[in-house]
Amino acid sequence: MKPLNPFARRNGWLRIGLLCGAIPAVPLAEAQTLHLQGTVEYTSFKNDDSGSISFQHHDHFRITIHTAGQWQMRYDTTGFKDGYFESAFDGTESTRVMYTSRHRDEDGKEIAAFSFEKGNHPATVSKGPYLFDGWPGERFVWFALGAGSYLKSADASQMPAIWAAPRHDPVAHAGFSNTVKMATGQFSFPAAAESITRRASTLTPAQEPSGLVVPHTEGAFQMQKERRDLLKRFEPGHVAARYTVMTSSSVNGQMVPTTFRLEVLWPGRGLMTDSPRIAERFSGVVTNIKSGAEPLAKVEIVGQLTVNDYRFNYQDDKTAVDAIRYRITDGKWKAADDPELLSRFAATKKAVAPFKPASSSARNVPVYLLLFFCISSAVALGLLIWRHRISPGERPVS
Repeated sequence: MKPLNPFARRNGWLRIGLLCGAIPAVPLAEAQTLHLQGTVEYTSFKNDDSGSISFQHHDHFRITIHTAGQWQMRYDTTGFKDGYFESAFDGTESTRVMYTSRHRDEDGKEIAAFSFEKGNHPATVSKGPYLFDGWPGERFVWFALGAGSYLKSADASQMPAIWAAPRHDPVAHAGFSNTVKMATGQFSFPAAAESITRRASTLTPAQEPSGLVVPHTEGAFQMQKERRDLLKRFEPGHVAARYTVMTSSSVNGQMVPTTFRLEVLWPGRGLMTDSPRIAERFSGVVTNIKSGAEPLAKVEIVGQLTVNDYRFNYQDDKTAVDAIRYRITDGKWKAADDPELLSRFAATKKAVAPFKPASSSARNVPVYLLLFFCISSAVALGLLIWRHRISPGERPVS
């Protein structure tokens, strides 16, 4: 019986058997694209001495990366059993779709099931390669395998935290300082990274980071306010997260990560402590590699989409627009200069205002007036009672 070849090809794919020791070089033909398949294990830990697991799920991914920086990814997770996620960067814009085959009510009860082709799926469009939308596991795979162009063209020290919620959480943008070491080669992969908490009380409305939405409800406003207050209490110097590549495989002289890990410590979740306890762990494994030469584009549309388009944003003293919302029914993504979208954007700018709480002085005016009238009424009532309780003979003589 022949021994199992851990690097045997299956339908053009190179299957990587992760054995103990170093992974030998894999002689693949030079290519413009690499197709990678693998798994992600997500683990959340309790914040106590036991360090026991509070939550865990296992995911699968397929990602294709191009030497020019484009990428496409499909992500399946046991945390979302009714569908899957697809995202892509075409060199200019990022698109993401949450494909679902079921519809549920607010209590989670299934009320409809349908094919993906008949569904209406939520989607987003954003400028640039950063994957603002999606699950942290998606951003973890994107960072490990598809973020090379972003890390080379943007200031990596200001990169939003990939484990947080950069669309809604100010801490994801302003609470950390990141150092990233890049591997050299035709494709760009981060070799190691560390995120350190920093004091970030300077985040003001005039310095809003790109991608952070403006709150339009009191609940969203209060959530962001609490997170901004947390920024002011951040103690610099705590390790927030560490990213490590454990093993790599040589693909035509290019070292490709095959096992990689992101560990988020409790300071990364906003708890200032010197404890080395881990709050979350993302563990990635590449199991298959295949080369190619095809160009990459946006996510292929299946069914209909309801799109939040973050390419269209505007803010002044009276208006705050993060995105415009529309439907796609013809299977084609809309360009940023589409006349219908420009018209919708112009109309939205006149109709959408951010949530603004009343100022402290404005809130206190009614309180002061009420207090004044209460005291005045009490004094008048006391004088009236006093005059009626004194007999005529006891009244003072004027």
